[in-house]
Amino acid sequence: MVAIATKVNGDTISATEFNQLPDELENVVTAGSGTPAAGTVDQVSKAIVDIVANADFYTDSGAADAYVLTATAPNKSPQSYRTGMKVRFRTSNANTGASVINVATLGSKNIKKQDGSSDPDAGDISDARENILSYDGTVFRIITELNEATAILKGIVELATLAEVQGDTGGDMVVTSDVLNDVHGVDLSKLNSEEVVYNTTFSAAATVAVTWTNDANFNSYKILLNKVSVSNDDAYLYLQVSTDGGSTWKSGAGNYKYSVTGLDDSGGSTDDYSNSATFAQITTNSGGKGIGNDTNEVAEFTVEFQRPDLAKRQIFLGHGAYYSTSVFQHVLISGTYLGGAEAINGIQFTPSAGTMSGNIKVTRS
Repeated sequence: MVAIATKVNGDTISATEFNQLPDELENVVTAGSGTPAAGTVDQVSKAIVDIVANADFYTDSGAADAYVLTATAPNKSPQSYRTGMKVRFRTSNANTGASVINVATLGSKNIKKQDGSSDPDAGDISDARENILSYDGTVFRIITELNEATAILKGIVELATLAEVQGDTGGDMVVTSDVLNDVHGVDLSKLNSEEVVYNTTFSAAATVAVTWTNDANFNSYKILLNKVSVSNDDAYLYLQVSTDGGSTWKSGAGNYKYSVTGLDDSGGSTDDYSNSATFAQITTNSGGKGIGNDTNEVAEFTVEFQRPDLAKRQIFLGHGAYYSTSVFQHVLISGTYLGGAEAINGIQFTPSAGTMSGNIKVTRS
């Protein structure tokens, strides 16, 4: 376009000089996907809106970590990089690390995270969404680092610090899981979840033992005996614990206190207890109410410890049900190991006579 701003009174404008003005206006209308029409006087303004709306969108023909952008027709390519310039593009090649970009053949520029100095992480330039970058005069900064997000929410949030949570001064601030972990001293991802520590079947065993490694992130350890059958009629079961991973089992005089209350299907009740024993019973044995050994007579038990990792006197609670020689029996179990302030990391079950078969599982939550 020839400059005509220098014309003064008395100068003439040639047809070429005059026609370039409407030519430029027509080019604007056409660039905005319009068609010049007689009698329509708002086409230029509409075209400008269309151009601005899409002027920063480009197509990529480069590769992962080296992006080559071209303006989408009918948009025009920029003549130079300008501070504040934004580009939007989609690519089929997510980045794997440090990356560069070349916009409209203006030259290669480094891509950085929003801080302007850190190289992008893998996936910061995504193949699954539109990418938006802004030129700061030196590098292109990514302003769409959303690869960690599962949702896009409007608004701004402020994260509470550990001190603000502990001091109850955080107000409406957002608390992250990391801060909650620090507050509680445990891994919250493991709370309200159940993990199987041990699970196996056994057959004709004189003793069934299981050990575990304590984890302070779990509060409850449950030991489940399933479909237990005994070889000897009217046998009762008892437990002993270990504090050294099964190397030894606590069986000293006065190591245990326990109480077992049995309720049978005829309304009768039976109590077995001791305040000084070498083991803790989990079934009754008074009056022929041990476990029966007929083919279809089986037993089910659950014994639970709370925080067995703590060096304190350990209490266990439980319940069970089984067929005795004469009735169906339900038992409530409670007991404690009195050996001292020791963490428990093992338990074994033994029938009073003969062997037993079934399944044992340890879970923690």
